[in-house]
Parts: sequence; C-alpha cells; structure tokens
Amino acid sequence: IYGDLGKIYTSLENFPLADYYLSIMEADFDKIVPINRFLTLSDRAHYYELKEEYEKALVQRKKAYDIVQSFENLESNAEAEASLAKVYLHLNQPDSAKVYLDKSAMYLFQTEDFSSETYYLEGLFAVYYMQKKNLEQAEYFLSKRPISRTFYPSHILSHLTLREELNVKRNNYQKAYEYTKKSGIYKDSIASATVQNNIAEP
Repeated sequence: IYGDLGKIYTSLENFPLADYYLSIMEADFDKIVPINRFLTLSDRAHYYELKEEYEKALVQRKKAYDIVQSFENLESNAEAEASLAKVYLHLNQPDSAKVYLDKSAMYLFQTEDFSSETYYLEGLFAVYYMQKKNLEQAEYFLSKRPISRTFYPSHILSHLTLREELNVKRNNYQKAYEYTKKSGIYKDSIASATVQNNIAEP
C-alpha cells in the first residue's frame, strides 16, 4: 500500500508525501521480492522525472533495468528500455537514447498486437528525430497510427504535445494551437482521474 500511495502522491505532484511513502518502501528494499524492487525503483524514477531531476532518475532507471532483465520477460524488458531512452532524451543525449529505443523496438515493433506502449515508443522515436533535427522522420513516427480508445490517456497526451512541438518547429502556429487545445482536454481528464483515485484511497 505504501508504494501505491507513493505513486498517487507522485502523480499529484505532492512531492513531500510522495517521498515519505516511497522512502518507506525503500527502507525494506533488500527484504522485498525482485518484482517489488523493480516497481520501487521505477516509482522513484518517475518521482525524479516529474521533479525534472533527470540525472537521479537515470540512476533509478538503470537499476530497474538491471533487475528486470532477470525476469526473462521480453515485454517488461522493452518497456524498461523505453523508459531509459526517455530519460536520456530529457538529458538531451539522443545517441544514448537511440541504443535503448532500438532495443525496445526489437520487441514492441515486432508484436502483432499494437499496444499503447508501442504507440508511446513511436512518440519517443519522434523526440529523438526532433533532437536530431530530422522533422520528416519525426512526422513519420507521429503519423503512423490514429488515436485509439485503448491507449493510455498519458500516452495520447504525450503524442499530442509532440504534435504541437513539431508544428511550432515548422512555424505552423495555427496547427500547433489546435493540438494545444486537444492536449488540454486530455490533461483535464488525467487530472480528474488522478484526483478520483486519490479520493478512493482508504
């Protein structure tokens, strides 16, 4: 339950309470099973990412990746690799990010069932190409799939935000504004769901 509370308060950006509950989980780190170690490291990484402390987040993501490789679960490995790539992109280290993007893609881009995680990975590739100033390739990855109701709202929001950024880079401000408005809808939806989850906690 402490991990869940830490995750909820992190998503609410109530960092003092998030830190309090995450620290309780971390205090028993050596006593918990590997999957919970992985989740604890991932939750702390997310905490640092929201605080924009990306160097600290990278340390946690690397530790989580070391653990998840022992699970021999290709999907979990691919998701951990995408998370690592995301942090490297935040640090403006696209070449390091590309290593993990390609590793993640080896699984997620080969699966028959198109998932929200795959959609999210395409967005990360778009970020990579924007950092490399290849806007055509960025457009390609952002245009591959239509939005689906099965995708996580946070993944859709990420795509819309990237669409906005891409159009700003192309000086197409009217189109960028359209994506700004669409992003606002998803931001409100995510915020509402987070608050409801928090209220539902006993």
